[in-house]
Formats: sequence, C-alpha cells, structure tokens
Amino acid sequence: MIIFYFSIIILIFGTFVSFLFKKNIKLIIFSGFLILTSLIFLVISSINFINNNFPTLNFLNLNRLISQTNTGNLDYFSIFSNLNFEITSIGLFFIFVLSVVSFCIALYMPYYIRSHLINQPQLNFHLFNFSLLLSSIVLLLLTSNLLIFLILWEIMGISSFFCIFFDGQKSKTINAAILYIVMMHISFLLILIGTIICYNHVGSFSFEKIQLYFQQANSLDLNTDLNKVKLLLFSIFTVGFIIKLGIFPFHFWLPEAHPASPSHISSFMSSIVIKTGIYGLFITLNLIGLPTLTFAKIIIFIGLISALIGIINAASQTQIKKFLAYSSVENAGILLFLFGSSIYGLINNSFFLYLSSLLAIFIYLLNHAFSKSSAFLSAGVIINETKNDDLNLLGGLVHYYKDLTGANLISSISLSALPPFGNFIGELLILIAYANYITNYGFSIIPFFVFLFIGLIGSITLLGFTKYFATGFLGKFRGKSDIKKRKLDVFLTFSLYIQLIFALIFSSSFFYNFYFKIIKDLSEKFSFLSGNFILEAEMLAINKIFNSFYKITILFLALFIVFWLLYSLIKLKREKTWSCGFISKSNDNFQYTANSFVEPYISVFKPLVGIKVKKKEKEMVFIEDSYIETEHQDIVQKNFINPIIEKINYFFEKLSFIQSGRTQDYILYGLIFLIIIIIITLIRYI
Repeated sequence: MIIFYFSIIILIFGTFVSFLFKKNIKLIIFSGFLILTSLIFLVISSINFINNNFPTLNFLNLNRLISQTNTGNLDYFSIFSNLNFEITSIGLFFIFVLSVVSFCIALYMPYYIRSHLINQPQLNFHLFNFSLLLSSIVLLLLTSNLLIFLILWEIMGISSFFCIFFDGQKSKTINAAILYIVMMHISFLLILIGTIICYNHVGSFSFEKIQLYFQQANSLDLNTDLNKVKLLLFSIFTVGFIIKLGIFPFHFWLPEAHPASPSHISSFMSSIVIKTGIYGLFITLNLIGLPTLTFAKIIIFIGLISALIGIINAASQTQIKKFLAYSSVENAGILLFLFGSSIYGLINNSFFLYLSSLLAIFIYLLNHAFSKSSAFLSAGVIINETKNDDLNLLGGLVHYYKDLTGANLISSISLSALPPFGNFIGELLILIAYANYITNYGFSIIPFFVFLFIGLIGSITLLGFTKYFATGFLGKFRGKSDIKKRKLDVFLTFSLYIQLIFALIFSSSFFYNFYFKIIKDLSEKFSFLSGNFILEAEMLAINKIFNSFYKITILFLALFIVFWLLYSLIKLKREKTWSCGFISKSNDNFQYTANSFVEPYISVFKPLVGIKVKKKEKEMVFIEDSYIETEHQDIVQKNFINPIIEKINYFFEKLSFIQSGRTQDYILYGLIFLIIIIIITLIRYI
C-alpha cells in the first residue's frame, strides 16, 4: 500500500525536477518519471490481483488523537476520523487501466507538445496539473472516507479543467473549459449534498459506518423514512456521477471539451476521468444498497437512450475529435445500461443477468479505455501531421502513414463492437443474459427494448466507424496542405499499439478469472448480499460461452487469413475516379465525403441530430461552381443550454451599470453594504 503513495511522491518530485530544464529536456524528464510511476502501478496492481490481496491501511488514525485531546470543544475533529485507504478489487482494476494509459501517454506527450508553441511557465503548469490529476484519481480509488472522496473529486475536476486549458489563447478552448468546470461543479454540488445528508444521518464519513447504517433499510418496509432517505441519496449521487460519465442530457460538455483539449488529455479523460463516474455508481451501490426495481428500469432506459443519441450524433460528425467524443457518450450510455441491468438482475433474483452485466461492464470498460485512448492519440497525430481535423478534407492517409492507419483500423474494429474485442463480448454476453432471462422469467418490456436498442446502436456504431476509417484513410487526400510519406518514430508507434494489444489480450478467455476476482470481491462487500453468496454455476456457464466463442473466433480468423492471402495474389489496376460529368481540374474531391457517407441513414434520425444544410448550385447543364455545407449543433445545447446562457448574459448586461469605472461609486457601494450589515445586526438584537 505504501508503494502507491511512494509512486505518487516520485511523480510529483519528477514534475518539480523537470521545471529546472528547458522544453525538450523537461518533457523527457517528466515522461521518464511518469513511465516509472506507471510501471510501479502496473506491477503492484498485477501482483495484488495474482495474489488476491486487497489489504486495508489506516493511513491517518486520528481517533487516538481525538480521544486524548477532546475536552468537549473538539467534536468537529471527529469528521476526520477513520481516514482509511483501502485496496479494493475494483479500485485496483481502475489503477491497472490507468497505469497502461498513462504509460502510453508518457511516450506520446513529448511528440505532441513539441509541435505546439507554449512558453515555459505554461508548460510547467500543464505538467503539474496532469500530475495532480493522475494522483488525485489514484487516491480517489483508494479512499474509504466520503469526505476525502469529495475533496479528491473536486481536485480531479479542477486539475482536469486546467489540463483542458492547455491552449488558452483560443476562444473555443476557453468556452469549452468554462462549460466543463461548470458541469463538474454541478456534479460536485450534488455529491456534496448527498455527503451532507449521509453525515447528518450516520454521523461519520467512513464507508464502513455508512454501509452499516443503511443496511438496516434493506429489510424494512419501503414506506419508512430510512428507505425514503436511501432512495433520495441514491438519486442525488446517481445524477452527480452520470454528469461526470457524460450521460444524456448532461453529455453536451464532452463534444466541446475533447476537441479543445490536447490529444493526450482527451485520451486520459475519455479512458480514465469520465470512467470515475461508473466507479462512483459502484460506491453508491455499495454504501446505500439496492434501489427500487423502478429505479433500475429508469437507469437502463437512460443508458440505452444516451447510447443511441450519442452514436447517432457521432455518426453525423465530420470533426475527428467530436466524432470520438460523441462515441464516448455512446460508450458511457452502454456502461450505465449494464450497471442498471446488474441491479435489475439482482432485484429479480436473476443471478446470471447480474453476473453477466458486471462481467460485461469490466470487459467493456477496459476495452473501451485502451481502444479509445489509442484512437484519441492517433487523432492528435493526424491533426499534427495534416493541420486538419475535418474528415471531408482528409482521405488517403493509408498511402502516407501505414503505422497510423493500422492502429486506427484496429481501434475502429474494437470500438465498433466487432470480434474478437471486448466491446463485442460485452454486448453479446448481455444479449445472451437477457435471452436467458426471458427463458426463465417470461417476456417483459425491458428485454424487448434491450434487443431493439442494442441492435440499433450496434448497426449505427459500425456505420460511424466505417465512415471514419473510409473517408479519413482510404481514397485520395483532399486537403490543401502538403503531405509526405512518413514513418512514425518507435515511441509514438508503441504508444498507439500497446493499448490495443492489451485490449485484445484482456478480451480473451484466458483472463476471465481476472474479471471474476473483481466481481467476487465486489459482491462480498455488498451489504445486501449474503456472506455465502456464490455464483459458481453462473461462472461455469459463462466460461463455456467464452470457450465456444473463441473457437468460432479462431475459425473466422483462419478463414480471414486464407482470403487475405488469396486476395494478395490478385493484381489490381488503379484508375482515376470518374467525375460524373463535372468539369474540374482535379478529381480528388470526387469521393465519398463524411457527410454523404451517412446522409441516407442519419436523415431518419433528423430530430435527434441538429444539422443545418446550406447549398449553392448554378442552373446549367454542367455544374461548375457548387457546394453543400452542413453545420452540426447538439440539440440539448441548442434548445436548452444556449437559451439559459443568453438569459443569464442578458440579466448581467442589465446590471452592467454597476461597473461604472468611477472610484466614488465603488466607495459608495462599500458604504451601502456596511450600512445594510449594521441594520441587520441591530434588527437581530432588538
């Protein structure tokens, strides 16, 4: 346990040491310390999983101090008692994922930052905030005290805000960062309210004491005051955490923050930071206990709707980072749906659904974290090399960057939920679980909507990533900037591929025990499950599914290799694309664009996608000068957020007369304030 704290100290120390050097050496030193820290996290988390060792360390035991010094006036110190930091299986799982992602970011960061004009103080500030962000998340995953959790949650929000603010000269970056910090403070406020209610009832911030207190409600009537408090707390905490997770309708900050952030920060936020929302939901479930069946159904529906809206908007995007950001909304929705399904399974005593949902969550989360991190890092390379992030102005990158194309192809296959990656396994597993639920419990509305939504989401996801890869990497380059063939350096290539290798390895059946250890430890800690809760039969059934699936996968891979070898023997003849009768000096633009690729499908969902279309055509036999332009705006931001912001701006504009610029007026304001305070004080004592 001490090694975790020691690793954080090493990282912070390395950050300050790097401040002493110039830009290039600074980046090398910082990356070196970040690699060292990541490797320590990776090794320790792996050893603990292998040994099945999850110890508890009383890091700050103030109980003795309080008992020795308390004279009746130091009761407020009791809120800091029981500051335990505990290694749990789920916390260790997140640290394992974090260590791999941060290791790859350490390899990638020097390449990205060298290409940006940034002065020394700005760079120092950025590196410090990234270290603070990583450290706060690790401690957040280890703490078992709600107050410390809340403090670390706020530190995580503020440090990530400053990380987004990397390129603070651009107005889009400023607006995105402000939107992000506002949403994070709404999340913080809700969690703060929940924390205050918890302390008011329990009298302690200790996870253990909160869990014991609400355990009383599990066997009580639903109409009791304690159960009402329990449901209220579950609602408050859930909304607070799903804001961080980026769930519809609180998702609109994601597609603004990701394009504004440097690519390594987008990678870290998408793979780690927003995933702390699902970690918070597990903490809530552990502390408060099971909610009602209706609440579980609501969570399932919100998750499915969020996933559908997220992927529809993703498929309509032409900006690479916005496409990946909306794709993260879809992934977050799937995770929330799986979380709701686990609760739904438990309440209905369908332990196969419960186990399948949890297993799908961890497989899906790990696979998405590694694949999406690689995709965002690749996006940074594309933008750096081509000076462009519009898919309509890209194309043909396969002819210039073979390594980059390979990484994007693999990450696109993974994120499209195609075999043999974890996203496919997670979705297949949950569909089998709901089919089993129908067999045992009969048909109901929830399984019907699950099959309907998962089918829609899966097909649109495949469409979106096919569009992304086809228009970005195939065909001919449409951009105006010069582009040359280039092989990426070893460290950069390694940072893109190592995560994809991890995603593939941990999707295999060899590691299913890795996930079951997490589920078993998590289930043992749930107060609403009996101490002898065993899922051996369900585990055995899922193991058989895994083994059958991988036999089929190996067969398909063998067939793919055979077809690939046969295809490579065919001689291809390359010709220019026919221009369809258009008069043009170049036919590079006569290809499928990102818009035209998905237009027939996305037009079906127009009410869910805020797209404006502008056209210009000349009336003539052969069209020489024409264009079609589309503009996308998030429907929630357009119809709800922007009107609220406009009203707030209007209100403050009406109060702008207060800022007159005259010193006399400001002195007068001070005097008026003092008079008001004196009057209030006198009224109080009359």
